[in-house]
Amino acid sequence: MKKFLIVLLLWPSLAIAGGPKYTYPSPPSPQGLDDEMQNIYHNISYPAINFVNISSGTISFVNITSATVTNQLKVPNGSASNDAAAFGQIYYGFQTAIQKLDATNATTTSSTFQNTSLAQAITPTSSSHRILILVMGSAQSDTAGNVCRVTIARGAANLGSSHGFVVIGTTGATPVMMAYIDNPATALSTTYTVQIASADNSHTVEWEPDTNAQGIMILAEIQ
Repeated sequence: MKKFLIVLLLWPSLAIAGGPKYTYPSPPSPQGLDDEMQNIYHNISYPAINFVNISSGTISFVNITSATVTNQLKVPNGSASNDAAAFGQIYYGFQTAIQKLDATNATTTSSTFQNTSLAQAITPTSSSHRILILVMGSAQSDTAGNVCRVTIARGAANLGSSHGFVVIGTTGATPVMMAYIDNPATALSTTYTVQIASADNSHTVEWEPDTNAQGIMILAEIQ
């Protein structure tokens, strides 16, 4: 009786797409089996598993009892992009967050925004993704009554208002914090830069007046 049960469990057919089909003979009739053996016989899924689509680079596992499960696997085929995916060398998520530290002092007397050296580039993985920009540093006006304007630019485009994101009217170094979510609508490298301007177009304003302190820019790709 045990030998007969082992034969029943090893009876599935194996079909391979694009090649010959091997089918074992049908299992024997359950007639003459006792109730327990007939119950085991009727609960065996036949055929148990079919392997298909091997030639197309995927393997589908089907007919597992009453359910259908399909797992697609990338198979190396000599193509650089396909093999990179097959071996897990392509990252399909967001780019890792990037940070830039810089303590370089920048000055200007112009009312037109001028670049500082705090700048960082990022390449989005999709043109539909946005960029979270975080900036911390310090700025000051060297003359009482004048104002230092601070903004963030994407390329040459000011992302803030005509006065930027922050205005500093004090003559001592004052903390600056800016946060902005930009939609560059591109998957190409994009550079963000901190810029400053002097409100009266005459007196000096500064970014990072204390060069012992570092400004920081963090860029993160988000949806």
